[in-house]
Amino acid sequence: MAGANRVYTDEQLAMAVAGSRNMREVLIALGLAPRGGNYESVWRRIEAVELDVAQLIETRNWLRSNSSGSAR
Repeated sequence: MAGANRVYTDEQLAMAVAGSRNMREVLIALGLAPRGGNYESVWRRIEAVELDVAQLIETRNWLRSNSSGSAR
């Protein structure tokens, strides 16, 4: 039974995604620890319910393009 252990509804997920800048914020909004498998399972659910994640992807791309790759 897929999703049986989920502690949030699709509506809560949609609200968390809409109000977040990145996946870490989504997980925290859902009351989940921002660790390991939570990222993957929540991302799969986001894809399954076809939520708009443009702002999450834009933030991720911005972070990647602005990291120098060296510690200062």
